[in-house]
Amino acid sequence: ETDEYRATAHMMRYLVNMDWMYRELPTDSPERNYLQQSLIANSANPLFLRVWADQKTWFSPAFVEMVEKEILAD
Repeated sequence: ETDEYRATAHMMRYLVNMDWMYRELPTDSPERNYLQQSLIANSANPLFLRVWADQKTWFSPAFVEMVEKEILAD
């Protein structure tokens, strides 16, 4: 149970950081590519999907839209 809590907290911190980067980095910044590649890699993790579904209302609307359209869309 403690390990699951830690993993969930870590994933939430990761998503908060990605949201911040998305809001703060210029659109043409090379780091934006890192951000998207990192999100794509992590989206294969079931924990990512669970935390995203439970917590996405806390993130900026633009970040949520980007993740839903560019990362999670099939």
